[in-house]
Amino acid sequence: MIIAPDHDVRTATDVEALFAEARRRRRRRRAAGAVAALAVAGVVAGVTIGGWHHPAPPVRHAGVRAAGPAGTAASQPAALPAVRVAWLDSSGQLNIGDLATKASHAGPVTNSSLSQPLVPAAGHLYWSDASGRLAPIHDYDIATGRTMDLARGRAVFASADGRHLYIVVGASTVIELRGDGSGRPTALHVPAGWQASTDLAVQPAGPVAGGGILVYSRLGPSYRQSFTTKDGIWDPATGRVRLIGTGQMIMSYYTPPGAHYSLLTAIASRTWKRPDTQAVEIINTSTLNAVMVRSPLGHGFVTSGIPAFSPDGRQVVLFARREELGSGGKSVLAIATTKTGAVRLVRAASLDTTEDAYWSIWLPGARRLLAGAEAAGPAVDTRGDAVRPFSFFSGASGFSAAVVLPGRVRLARAGP
Repeated sequence: MIIAPDHDVRTATDVEALFAEARRRRRRRRAAGAVAALAVAGVVAGVTIGGWHHPAPPVRHAGVRAAGPAGTAASQPAALPAVRVAWLDSSGQLNIGDLATKASHAGPVTNSSLSQPLVPAAGHLYWSDASGRLAPIHDYDIATGRTMDLARGRAVFASADGRHLYIVVGASTVIELRGDGSGRPTALHVPAGWQASTDLAVQPAGPVAGGGILVYSRLGPSYRQSFTTKDGIWDPATGRVRLIGTGQMIMSYYTPPGAHYSLLTAIASRTWKRPDTQAVEIINTSTLNAVMVRSPLGHGFVTSGIPAFSPDGRQVVLFARREELGSGGKSVLAIATTKTGAVRLVRAASLDTTEDAYWSIWLPGARRLLAGAEAAGPAVDTRGDAVRPFSFFSGASGFSAAVVLPGRVRLARAGP
């Protein structure tokens, strides 16, 4: 990566400041009452994927632009299908509820970091300590409501198939357990010259197809280091690391069900210096082919959220800035096709992303999604781009990290 000369319009000091601010935004993007970050997992049985049902009286929500006369959006909230979700509210309370009925049960009060999502695997939810220090990883059994502590670590994630759980002890050591947290811990040592990320809010250390784990050559606070940071896929079974690329910042990852490859989103390395025109790459981990995604609005994408892949991996949600960075924070929901990089703007879903951050979540069926910023946003039917204002639960301000749960899981209160 070539550093811009002194006469470049954007000075090194400017870029350093932008990079530092981006890191701060990534850490706080899900702070209480701010941005919700969501991850989809599991298959929900019996989900209705028909039209919108039983509209409620008109409700106004901050941050959502009303639709025009064409009728692509309505002012009433959408009635949602019977999908069960788990989420953390602003006080750290774990909740499990149903989107259709809004019935919910409270779990334990957690000390989870709101900048790292809950991790679902094998009928359990896991979270790390908010301090980021070495502390026990917490395990919540969804069916029984029991909570217990696992090995000490700084972060936690599950394998792509949910059969294995990984606890990041430090940059060079990862512990492997069964997906339900059981079994004798196995210590895995990251190869020399590579690191596992201990701050998943800034850089993911997640799983890819075939049992691989994302690792990096260096993770420093300087934007100059980011230009030369190498991204790789570490295979713990062989100890080998396969190079993905150099200089891009990986934002999210997803493995479609049954696929032998994973998809990554990353800020394209050659567009790092120009935040107003930053492009996003979609990388196939099997072929390492990269599809470039550029904003039709010409001002780049919001980069402090987690781009969410549809359940089939064919689409990914981004937010395209309507104006240059620092000029108001207005963005439009954009759905990119992972195969070609083509972008479709859902103009009725125009949001305030003043923190340059957002959240998004796909519902099972790859047709509906929820998205937004500042704790309020639209429900979108991607077949026709019908948009309805949406708010999760009226009694849960500061909606935060969430996951979709299997439909057969029984709602359970926390127990001893």
